[in-house]
Amino acid sequence: MQTATERFDKLDNLKLLLIFLVVLGHAADLYANVSHATGMMRFIIYTFHMPLFLFVSGLVSKRNVTQRRYSHIATYLGLYIFIKVINFAANWATTGVLPRVTVFADSGEPWYAFCLFAFGFLTIVFEKLKPVYVLIFSVLLACLAGYDTSIGDAFCLSRIIVFYPFYYLGYWLDSRKVCAFFQSVWIHSGRHRWRWP
Repeated sequence: MQTATERFDKLDNLKLLLIFLVVLGHAADLYANVSHATGMMRFIIYTFHMPLFLFVSGLVSKRNVTQRRYSHIATYLGLYIFIKVINFAANWATTGVLPRVTVFADSGEPWYAFCLFAFGFLTIVFEKLKPVYVLIFSVLLACLAGYDTSIGDAFCLSRIIVFYPFYYLGYWLDSRKVCAFFQSVWIHSGRHRWRWP
């Protein structure tokens, strides 16, 4: 089990880059129809930034699952509700119109927190099963979900199904080996002065 220091040393820079890409991707939404280059940039960012974000989330969530830290996992649900309340209040204050309340249906910002809450509990439920079977089943389910138009934003179900394989793969893999792999790739690319911390 890696220490917190090792985890931060290896993954925090990647998380910072991904947060920047999330912001950049949302900013590109505003100009995607105006500029072809901006539309292409948004397309490229959206193809990998959330899957990679959830993969990293799986890498750093091992103790929450293996030690059954239910209170830690439940904080994501609290964060989801907090963001929903803030968004509700902000929309009401800026528009003067009482927004429609959707407690467990979201396609906006809070979905990520709700998915982390769901992923933590799902991974605890699946812990006794062989990881390879869980991964194969979740990938097949995610592929099939893409063809089912009835799966929507209720309980963030579409995102839970589609993104769970990335989270689970991160949970399943050894964080130190993943970081060592990225470091070796970085070093062998010839850019020694930019090597992974």
